[in-house]
Amino acid sequence: MKPKRPTSARTRLMLILQLAVILPAATLVILSASHLQHIQRDRAVEAAIEREYSQVLGFPKSGSTSKHTHSSMAFAPSSPPPV
Repeated sequence: MKPKRPTSARTRLMLILQLAVILPAATLVILSASHLQHIQRDRAVEAAIEREYSQVLGFPKSGSTSKHTHSSMAFAPSSPPPV
């Protein structure tokens, strides 16, 4: 048996409009996924994002935390008690 073809112009128009929406949307999804994989593979971008993130949050470098802790502990006994 032959498959039924749309007989009315309205049905044909609806199929064309559906394709006009679905095809660009599917293309955008596929291109976005490939772009995301490309970004994930790029180590330089990942390192730059991590650097900016640590600068924004103000994380100190690994060696400086112990220096600040020792200097604040040295200051603590000489300071007056809170009221």
